[in-house]
Amino acid sequence: MSVETSDVDVLIVGSGVSGLFLSSFLSKLNVDFILIDSLKDPINRIRDTGLVSENFVNLFPKAKDFAIKSYRSANFYLGKDSFEVFARRGDYYLLDRVALNKHLLESAEKYGEVSFGERLERMNDCAITNYRKIRYKVIVDATGPYSYVRKLYGLESDKDFVIGIEIHTEDLLADGIHIFLDKKYSKEHFLWIVGLDGYSKVGIMDKGLNMRKFLKIIRDFGIYDYSLIYSHVIKRREEKVLAYKNFISVGESTGYLKKFSLGGILVSYIQAYFASLVIKGYLEKGIPLERYNKIIEDYFYVRSFPDFVRKAMKKKAIFNILKVLNANKIVSYFDLDFYIPFYRIKSIRVFESDL
Repeated sequence: MSVETSDVDVLIVGSGVSGLFLSSFLSKLNVDFILIDSLKDPINRIRDTGLVSENFVNLFPKAKDFAIKSYRSANFYLGKDSFEVFARRGDYYLLDRVALNKHLLESAEKYGEVSFGERLERMNDCAITNYRKIRYKVIVDATGPYSYVRKLYGLESDKDFVIGIEIHTEDLLADGIHIFLDKKYSKEHFLWIVGLDGYSKVGIMDKGLNMRKFLKIIRDFGIYDYSLIYSHVIKRREEKVLAYKNFISVGESTGYLKKFSLGGILVSYIQAYFASLVIKGYLEKGIPLERYNKIIEDYFYVRSFPDFVRKAMKKKAIFNILKVLNANKIVSYFDLDFYIPFYRIKSIRVFESDL
């Protein structure tokens, strides 16, 4: 029996926000792509929301159309007694992830081929799915933390994960955004509370987190009744092989670099942008995809926010943090969906001129 064969420049596996952002950028660069996902209805399965700052909206103004609620500042707490460090002024937006992904999906379907319910089963000189063979020049892993494309490609796969759990509760009616950088609640990451109309979103990220530990922590906040919204897994990876030969990974499938999460809406957007440029350079000028590894490390100056604040506290410089950042010309991009990083991003124009 003959099997259908398709030819394409880029095969994207995974229709999460990273894969969809990448398809959007590739369409603007006139790069042919096919996007597949093993789920038949992956968009409506999304249960979490995304909290982003005005920095993401500046990059992607359309995001305002998907805002459920906006906030004027975020409060940060640190230390044994969780005292307030500072409040960062500026607009924050809680996004409807389903609406955002549907918007991106419409664009992907307009400029490329999208196939749901199509599962990548094996790889040799091409991709073999449950429907057909796909001959590609570049394959993109956007499948999330378990990175099964990476495994099929023959690259290593770590088993070290960070767990995130989020609930909705009416037991705690918070006002605004509150981020707890306290080892009492999360040894390596943080706890967040976001106030909404009549209820609050409460979530924790940490290595080794489970539901029993999570419930014990939220009891400290007087929370007993809740609805579980989602649990999430992010891979930790210290190595930097995000691209190899004709393989490249984006979003949560990349795992961690320097103990920093590359998950989250803002990071997915910026990372997909760089990936699209590297892919374009590879297809047209033969620039190695491995250059992407160096770009992610060099063009993202990453500093762990909790560690940064703790060091500043030791130097009694808490109230000078923002001044120090400004003096060093470090642009702060906050993505509170999964982590709170500081980035320093070199000029995109300089990078584009290299291609």
